[in-house]
Amino acid sequence: MSDKNDLSDCPSEQLLHELSKRYRCYVFVGCQPKGKDSSDMTFCTTGHIHECIGLAEMAKQMISLGGPES
Repeated sequence: MSDKNDLSDCPSEQLLHELSKRYRCYVFVGCQPKGKDSSDMTFCTTGHIHECIGLAEMAKQMISLGGPES
């Protein structure tokens, strides 16, 4: 029996579309390694360009500081 909240079979495009309904602005960047020399990159933004750039800059700072896992 499959859990209806299991998102492992949900296509990335559908997940990103659902996020766009929940958030006025977001930036998503993901990488799925495919092999030694290639990877599958996904990039998506929703919102005004200045908001997205601001979010990207904030994320950059958060990553540099170690993020919530530190």
